Amino acid sequence: MSFRAELILVLLLPSFSLAGPAECVKKLYEYGRGFDPTRFEKEATKKTREEPNPNGAPGEMLRWTTLSLKGSWVTTLECNSCSPHKGVTDLLLTANRKLPCGLTNGMSEQAVTQCLGRPYERKDGNLLYVYPPLERNQEITLRMHGGKLAAIHWSFYMD
Repeated sequence: MSFRAELILVLLLPSFSLAGPAECVKKLYEYGRGFDPTRFEKEATKKTREEPNPNGAPGEMLRWTTLSLKGSWVTTLECNSCSPHKGVTDLLLTANRKLPCGLTNGMSEQAVTQCLGRPYERKDGNLLYVYPPLERNQEITLRMHGGKLAAIHWSFYMD
């Protein structure tokens, strides 16, 4: 087979390269960070609470809004002195959706750790991953039920 024929054959074959654990944790983080809360707005139950911002200007309020829908929820924080001024702080999604790296509802703990690597910590039967690798200040908790993936909880910290 000539070089050209080999090159054409390689280009025509689908590429099924799997991302490594660190890349999968990054993709999972980005999936949660990029979640659009408006996806819940039409059907969700909405709760809002406010409290004074201890680190802001006098009279500045922190406003949390939580939208809940079918066992999943997303919480946003609005604050004039925060960076960004509005963003997702908590997100819990049941695993009944297409997730990065093939994570799916009911996936075994062994299969999850094959995708994402060893968790940073195991707590109450759940798997905690931290991101980014150096700062480790963002948390992704894979909630396990009966040794199977049931939901994913992201905690984001804003400045």
